[in-house]
Amino acid sequence: MVERVTRPEGSQVVIEMQAIARREGLEFSLDRLSANTFDLHRVVQYAGDQGRGSELFSDVQDGFFAGTLNPYSSDALAGVAESVGLDGRRVREILASNEYADRVRADRTEGLELGATGVPFVVLDRRVAAPGAQKVPVYGRLLEQVAGPMPIERVS
Repeated sequence: MVERVTRPEGSQVVIEMQAIARREGLEFSLDRLSANTFDLHRVVQYAGDQGRGSELFSDVQDGFFAGTLNPYSSDALAGVAESVGLDGRRVREILASNEYADRVRADRTEGLELGATGVPFVVLDRRVAAPGAQKVPVYGRLLEQVAGPMPIERVS
Protein backbone atom coordinates (compact mmCIF):
# COMPACT_ATOMS: atom_id res chain seq x y z
CA MET A 1 0.00 0.00 0.00
CA VAL A 2 1.37 3.39 -1.02
CA GLU A 3 0.43 6.41 1.08
CA ARG A 4 1.13 10.09 0.62
CA VAL A 5 2.80 11.48 3.73
CA THR A 6 3.28 15.18 4.35
CA ARG A 7 5.85 16.07 6.97
CA PRO A 8 4.87 18.84 9.38
CA GLU A 9 6.14 22.21 8.13
CA GLY A 10 6.91 23.53 11.60
CA SER A 11 9.26 20.75 12.65
CA GLN A 12 12.73 22.10 13.44
CA VAL A 13 14.34 19.03 11.86
CA VAL A 14 12.40 19.58 8.63
CA ILE A 15 13.31 23.27 8.58
CA GLU A 16 16.99 22.36 9.00
CA MET A 17 16.82 19.70 6.26
CA GLN A 18 15.15 22.11 3.86
CA ALA A 19 17.75 24.79 4.61
CA ILE A 20 20.63 22.38 4.01
CA ALA A 21 19.05 21.14 0.79
CA ARG A 22 18.55 24.70 -0.47
CA ARG A 23 22.17 25.62 0.31
CA GLU A 24 23.27 22.60 -1.73
CA GLY A 25 20.91 23.44 -4.59
CA LEU A 26 18.74 20.37 -3.96
CA GLU A 27 14.99 20.04 -4.07
CA PHE A 28 13.35 18.74 -0.91
CA SER A 29 9.62 18.05 -0.89
CA LEU A 30 7.57 17.48 2.24
CA ASP A 31 4.88 15.78 0.18
CA ARG A 32 6.29 12.31 -0.53
CA LEU A 33 4.93 8.81 -0.89
CA SER A 34 5.52 6.18 1.77
CA ALA A 35 5.41 2.40 1.30
CA ASN A 36 7.48 -0.76 1.66
CA THR A 37 10.82 -0.49 -0.18
CA PHE A 38 11.45 -4.23 -0.55
CA ASP A 39 10.95 -4.21 -4.34
CA LEU A 40 13.17 -1.17 -4.74
CA HIS A 41 15.92 -3.02 -2.87
CA ARG A 42 15.53 -5.99 -5.23
CA VAL A 43 16.09 -3.66 -8.18
CA VAL A 44 19.12 -2.15 -6.42
CA GLN A 45 20.56 -5.67 -6.07
CA TYR A 46 20.18 -6.18 -9.82
CA ALA A 47 21.71 -2.78 -10.53
CA GLY A 48 24.63 -3.60 -8.22
CA ASP A 49 25.28 -6.80 -10.14
CA GLN A 50 25.51 -4.67 -13.28
CA GLY A 51 27.88 -2.14 -11.67
CA ARG A 52 25.18 0.54 -11.49
CA GLY A 53 23.79 0.12 -7.96
CA SER A 54 25.05 3.38 -6.49
CA GLU A 55 24.05 5.37 -9.56
CA LEU A 56 20.53 3.91 -9.62
CA PHE A 57 20.02 4.36 -5.89
CA SER A 58 21.28 7.94 -6.00
CA ASP A 59 18.92 8.84 -8.86
CA VAL A 60 15.98 7.21 -7.09
CA GLN A 61 16.75 9.10 -3.87
CA ASP A 62 17.10 12.40 -5.72
CA GLY A 63 13.72 11.96 -7.39
CA PHE A 64 12.05 10.68 -4.24
CA PHE A 65 13.21 13.52 -1.99
CA ALA A 66 12.39 16.09 -4.66
CA GLY A 67 8.88 14.64 -4.83
CA THR A 68 9.21 13.92 -8.55
CA LEU A 69 9.57 10.11 -8.51
CA ASN A 70 7.36 7.34 -7.19
CA PRO A 71 9.91 4.64 -6.28
CA TYR A 72 7.07 2.17 -5.69
CA SER A 73 6.06 2.21 -9.37
CA SER A 74 7.57 -0.47 -11.58
CA ASP A 75 7.39 1.89 -14.57
CA ALA A 76 9.24 4.61 -12.64
CA LEU A 77 11.95 2.17 -11.49
CA ALA A 78 12.31 0.81 -15.01
CA GLY A 79 12.68 4.38 -16.27
CA VAL A 80 15.39 5.23 -13.75
CA ALA A 81 17.13 1.95 -14.58
CA GLU A 82 17.14 2.84 -18.27
CA SER A 83 18.47 6.32 -17.50
CA VAL A 84 21.55 4.76 -15.87
CA GLY A 85 22.11 2.27 -18.68
CA LEU A 86 20.20 -0.75 -17.41
CA ASP A 87 17.51 -2.81 -19.13
CA GLY A 88 14.07 -1.53 -18.07
CA ARG A 89 12.44 -4.71 -19.36
CA ARG A 90 14.70 -6.74 -17.06
CA VAL A 91 13.64 -4.56 -14.11
CA ARG A 92 9.99 -5.30 -14.88
CA GLU A 93 10.79 -9.04 -15.02
CA ILE A 94 12.47 -8.86 -11.62
CA LEU A 95 9.55 -6.96 -10.11
CA ALA A 96 7.08 -9.51 -11.50
CA SER A 97 9.01 -12.33 -9.80
CA ASN A 98 10.66 -13.03 -6.45
CA GLU A 99 14.14 -12.64 -7.90
CA TYR A 100 16.68 -11.09 -5.51
CA ALA A 101 14.27 -11.44 -2.57
CA ASP A 102 16.61 -13.79 -0.70
CA ARG A 103 19.50 -11.36 -1.06
CA VAL A 104 17.44 -8.45 0.24
CA ARG A 105 16.33 -10.55 3.22
CA ALA A 106 19.96 -11.55 3.88
CA ASP A 107 21.00 -7.88 3.81
CA ARG A 108 18.21 -7.04 6.24
CA THR A 109 19.30 -9.82 8.59
CA GLU A 110 22.91 -8.64 8.44
CA GLY A 111 21.81 -5.07 9.17
CA LEU A 112 19.81 -6.19 12.19
CA GLU A 113 22.81 -8.16 13.44
CA LEU A 114 24.90 -4.98 13.13
CA GLY A 115 22.30 -3.02 15.12
CA ALA A 116 20.13 -1.39 12.44
CA THR A 117 16.77 -0.25 13.74
CA GLY A 118 15.89 2.22 10.98
CA VAL A 119 17.29 4.36 8.21
CA PRO A 120 19.67 5.85 7.52
CA PHE A 121 22.10 3.20 8.70
CA VAL A 122 25.66 3.13 7.37
CA VAL A 123 27.82 -0.01 7.30
CA LEU A 124 31.51 0.08 6.37
CA ASP A 125 33.45 -3.04 5.42
CA ARG A 126 30.54 -5.15 6.71
CA ARG A 127 31.83 -4.70 10.27
CA VAL A 128 31.51 -1.08 11.43
CA ALA A 129 28.11 0.59 11.58
CA ALA A 130 26.47 3.87 12.52
CA PRO A 131 22.75 4.43 12.97
CA GLY A 132 21.09 7.66 11.89
CA ALA A 133 22.52 10.62 10.07
CA GLN A 134 25.88 11.48 11.58
CA LYS A 135 28.15 14.49 11.40
CA VAL A 136 31.31 14.32 9.27
CA PRO A 137 33.71 13.68 12.23
CA VAL A 138 31.73 10.54 13.17
CA TYR A 139 32.11 9.16 9.65
CA GLY A 140 35.81 10.05 9.81
CA ARG A 141 36.21 7.97 12.97
CA LEU A 142 34.32 5.07 11.35
CA LEU A 143 36.60 5.20 8.33
CA GLU A 144 39.64 5.20 10.60
CA GLN A 145 38.28 2.12 12.37
CA VAL A 146 38.02 0.34 9.04
CA ALA A 147 41.18 1.60 7.30
CA GLY A 148 43.31 2.73 10.18
CA PRO A 149 44.62 6.25 10.75
CA MET A 150 46.18 8.02 7.79
CA PRO A 151 49.92 8.58 8.13
CA ILE A 152 50.90 12.19 8.66
CA GLU A 153 53.00 13.54 5.79
CA ARG A 154 55.79 15.93 6.54
CA VAL A 155 56.15 18.94 4.35
CA SER A 156 59.74 20.15 4.16
